[in-house]
Amino acid sequence: MKFNIIFLVISIVRLISAQSCPFSQSIINGASATFYTAMDAGNCGFEKLNGPLGPGNYMIAALGTKLYQNGAQCGQCFKISNSKNASVTVMATDSCHDAGYCQRDNHFDLSPAAFSILGPQSQGVLDGLSYVKVPCEVSGNVKIMMKDGSNDFWTSFFVYNSKVIIKQVSIKLSNSNQFVPLSQTTYNYWPSSITGGQFQVRIESIGGEFIYVTIPKVESRKVYETSSQFSTSCSTSNEKNLIYNKPPTFNPQQTSNNQNPYTQIPTKQPNSENFIPSFCQQYIQKPNYIIAKESKQMFEENDNENIESNSLKLLPNFLFLILILIINF
Repeated sequence: MKFNIIFLVISIVRLISAQSCPFSQSIINGASATFYTAMDAGNCGFEKLNGPLGPGNYMIAALGTKLYQNGAQCGQCFKISNSKNASVTVMATDSCHDAGYCQRDNHFDLSPAAFSILGPQSQGVLDGLSYVKVPCEVSGNVKIMMKDGSNDFWTSFFVYNSKVIIKQVSIKLSNSNQFVPLSQTTYNYWPSSITGGQFQVRIESIGGEFIYVTIPKVESRKVYETSSQFSTSCSTSNEKNLIYNKPPTFNPQQTSNNQNPYTQIPTKQPNSENFIPSFCQQYIQKPNYIIAKESKQMFEENDNENIESNSLKLLPNFLFLILILIINF
């Protein structure tokens, strides 16, 4: 009986220590690819690929209708491989809605440069490919821009330069005390009505992290850098800790260039999803810089050695609980 309880405790420790990717890492087979040349001004809103909103390279893909999901997969990165172990990583910046190949379940219309890594352009169509979703290797922080044509009564937000795709954008107006979720368009913008004055935007990643941005007023094509980047356990980064910081004081005099001084974190809501057991608090490292990010995930699974190490750290807490149970018996 005691052995079974100890085995259960160790299993629970492993479960708590492990953290999964914010998206499925299953390899999908049976994909296909074509290529196209009119790559700028794609449906995902990045405009010129080498411009200020674009990824800065031509390793991109237009997703077939089923993969595109009405814009929900804009900005997602995919690692595509052929049967000869050649692979290329591309970012989704456009949609491919043409009849034929683009209506297949898993089709990519690639840039010529990306296509050529997997096969000769003379072949035209590549079948028998496989792919997996991966974090995007972007540089710097998440950014948000207000669409051209924005005014005192309306705006639309474009979120870009993110490692993972965006699940939800919400807005809290100056005369409100709650966030209102916005709807994503098929061209990857999040429109909203505005009543004037300062407002706050909450950006949620598919990994359950949030970035908060306070915007003093609507300005057409104004870009704000959020001072933070979403983390992901399936990347090579070491960002794995829950971070809580008090919001900085709002000061309009601090603005310089496009760096946003209004990034804030509200009080963490005490619900079941966000609750952190007290015995885990000692493993939460707080940095010496303000970062507008909160996570629902606690740990990152790197390799077996790290998992065993974390398990040993937590094991005494569980053994103590077991000892109490045995004494009660």
